[in-house]
Amino acid sequence: MFRKKLAIAASVALVAAGLIAAPPAFAEDDPGGIITGNAARECRSAGYDLGVKLNTGDTGTYVYETEGPWEPDGLDLDLEVTINADGTFSWVNNDPPPTIAAILVKAGTQYDVFVIPAGTDSGSGLEPSDKYDISHITFCFGDDDEPRESLKVEKSVYTSYDRTHDWSVTKSADPAEVWLYAPNGNGPGEAEVEWSVDVSYDGYTDSGHMVFGEIVVLNDGPTVAPIADVTDDLSDWADPVAVACESEEGPIDFTLGTYFLEPGDMIGCTYGVEVDSMIGGTNTATATTAGGSYYHTVDVEWGGPTTETNASITATDVSELFPGADKVWNYTAPTGGTETYSNTFAWDEYEECGDYSYDNTVTLTSSEPGVVGRLSATAIDAYLDPIDSASASVDVHVQCQVFQGETAWAANTTAGTLKYNTKKGGNWATYVQYPNTAPVQKVYNLYAGQTHLAGTATVTPVAGGVTVTVDLGGAWEFAGVGSNLKIEKYTSTAPSGNPSPGLFTYKTSCVSDPCTSGVIPLAKFYGIHLDVGVWVPDPNFGP
Repeated sequence: MFRKKLAIAASVALVAAGLIAAPPAFAEDDPGGIITGNAARECRSAGYDLGVKLNTGDTGTYVYETEGPWEPDGLDLDLEVTINADGTFSWVNNDPPPTIAAILVKAGTQYDVFVIPAGTDSGSGLEPSDKYDISHITFCFGDDDEPRESLKVEKSVYTSYDRTHDWSVTKSADPAEVWLYAPNGNGPGEAEVEWSVDVSYDGYTDSGHMVFGEIVVLNDGPTVAPIADVTDDLSDWADPVAVACESEEGPIDFTLGTYFLEPGDMIGCTYGVEVDSMIGGTNTATATTAGGSYYHTVDVEWGGPTTETNASITATDVSELFPGADKVWNYTAPTGGTETYSNTFAWDEYEECGDYSYDNTVTLTSSEPGVVGRLSATAIDAYLDPIDSASASVDVHVQCQVFQGETAWAANTTAGTLKYNTKKGGNWATYVQYPNTAPVQKVYNLYAGQTHLAGTATVTPVAGGVTVTVDLGGAWEFAGVGSNLKIEKYTSTAPSGNPSPGLFTYKTSCVSDPCTSGVIPLAKFYGIHLDVGVWVPDPNFGP
């Protein structure tokens, strides 16, 4: 059916929805207007002969002559009308003829005219323009033998949208700082660090919502239908919907004029509009002629997404700790996960001591496009770009060994024998006595820090005197200074007092062990002094 809105005693006609319409006719004394009065007067002013009038707009169900204020009485008519609380109404003609050709609804200051298709005996959900101010409803009878214009409108409705799955990742190292101690360094030489990767599924974002479909308009009546326009409307969307129609002859442009559709012929249309969400409501296609409008309404329903992005992702963990052996995990929406692994750091694996920092980055990317149907440009961009990334680092401190220098002296026998200074408060320097009258090779112990055996000093007779060969023992090394071996001879008298090694006459710079001095004149006593030391863990190392 179709509806047109007419101002009382005026010529304005606004087309509303309907399936089939009969040509309109108007009262002779007021062309184009509806004249308020009894049923016959109103129906004749609308172009029909007779009718029956329900003189109320109150909510309820009314049966002709049984319930309700009807006029006129005495017609052979079984008509039932229900006015709903929301302002809509329904009707049923239980025993035609007569048939209902049109329904005139007086609401406010205007009429809504619903033209009824031939052969139609009921209708529901009819909604006047001013649905909450219905004055009365008039049913007009038609001529069943009169040829009427008839169109059938059918439509399809499809929906589509893109879905992007949202993910995030965090990464941590525990502990984030470790200390690796050298042997005898008062701490562990190894430390284990556990890395944790947390991949979270954060839901999804839908976009690119489209409502689209096809419309078919068929002329199933006996007369040519002059079609003025074909439109499409969404009940929950205010913006216009673009419609493109064509016939067998080619595209139809309704802005250029009316298209005349022959009986049995049809035209096809497509429509589409982008909306901002999964709107509900209905979708109505309307074909408008000079006689009225024909429509088909379907519900808007949404299924699954047309395109899915990041439905499956890959987490790739990259670090210099495992070059060329990246760690890779895969996830599928809606499930994330936590991954852990560990690294062991050891002091003896480092060639140099000091501070090291290791960065570790995990990146999320799409495992595959995951597209159902068409992959949009937006989805391609999302597929190529990283989804998220996170980094963590661990600081590794490797203990250094420092050179702990000591003074060493050759002792005649055990530590402390033949001191230079035997008085209280003197230093602990010692000298040796050599059998200069009968020179032989003689070995003396070296003591560092008074009591620590550091090696031996061998005095060997040679032409022109003797040489001294120092052979350090254990972890002892020569200090990295010039003239680290200093020797003084005392020809016949034993030395006394605190010595000054820097003033000793015979000096050698030892760079390797053992080390031999130059020739020293033969003497009864020798003072043999060395600058030595050992490498020890840095005492200032640690958190």
